Amino acid sequence: MLLAFARKIKRCDVYGPDSVETMTWHEEPVPSVAQAVIGRLHGAAGKAGRDGILALILRAVDGDILVTIGPRGFRRLPADVPTIWVTAPTGMRADLGFAVNGAFDLDVGRTQLAKGSVENERRARSIGVSIGSTLCALYDASETDWGMFCRSLELASDATQYMVWESLWDMFTRSLGRHDMLDDDSATGTTGQIPSSAASDDVAQIARTLLFGDNRHGLGKLLATRQALPSKLWGDYATLTTF
Repeated sequence: MLLAFARKIKRCDVYGPDSVETMTWHEEPVPSVAQAVIGRLHGAAGKAGRDGILALILRAVDGDILVTIGPRGFRRLPADVPTIWVTAPTGMRADLGFAVNGAFDLDVGRTQLAKGSVENERRARSIGVSIGSTLCALYDASETDWGMFCRSLELASDATQYMVWESLWDMFTRSLGRHDMLDDDSATGTTGQIPSSAASDDVAQIARTLLFGDNRHGLGKLLATRQALPSKLWGDYATLTTF
């Protein structure tokens, strides 16, 4: 993922005792979506054999969001992949299912977000505005030419628009909802399956600001302006709507 987030370096040779492993990141634009690119992750973040994992990066001036793609929609990143990157990985792993890269202020050890940073909040909002517009462009591309959209994201022939946008909703909301529940558990003296911490709460707050700051940000803008909200019902009632 380091190569995916780097602006210039797209190849890295890793020297071992008896061999050299070459890692590369090659990206292609998503048709009709100016700030979205697609490529394959290899190594720790791409645990899918030699072909790696298909990844979609939504670019912004102040940063990026990286998500992975499966045959029928969006998939979560492995839990051990850092959630916050400042081109290089930090030590912040909140298991949100996606990764955020940006020029965030870090602590002295450069492993965690700086406490109380107003600049980090500003950057999250700036990234969120750009990501919201890109998500809308991605939705519009799927509406304009579903076949081209599927080919670009390498979706299965039986993938549907409902599957794709439901998977996006699930990925962006379930982990943040879990963090909220863990916060409630810690207040009542109980514990969830994944321990909450001040550091992971800081990451979750950045993600909430970026995705749901208001109806200009991230997923909030998509759901306020496009029919991308899954009904979560069965059969003919499984439809997409809007806020």
